[in-house]
Amino acid sequence: MIINLGWKSLQKKYMTDRAVNKTFKNKVQRFMTKAILETVTDLNNGKIQFVFLFDDKKYVIELVKNHMYEDRGYICGIKRSTYMEFGPSFQPEILPYLKEYKQRYMTRAYMLG
Repeated sequence: MIINLGWKSLQKKYMTDRAVNKTFKNKVQRFMTKAILETVTDLNNGKIQFVFLFDDKKYVIELVKNHMYEDRGYICGIKRSTYMEFGPSFQPEILPYLKEYKQRYMTRAYMLG
């Protein structure tokens, strides 16, 4: 439940950032606004796995540390079936929000003093 609360706040941000029409949405926009984040797992190998529930199907999306281009940070990994279902715009659309989720909700806070 707590995992999904963070995602809910990012869904609201997405709707504002992208000026999503509440009644007319393409499939990517429907996913971004309706998907439920079930689990987030740090795989400790530079990958973070997100499991979403959308239209009664589970979708696994990985946030992968980009070792080839360190300055670019992370890339988004999806299954071929997900790519075929949502198209090429899906990864660039979701990547900034997965990175923000990681930064906001998965980065440890250190107390100084």
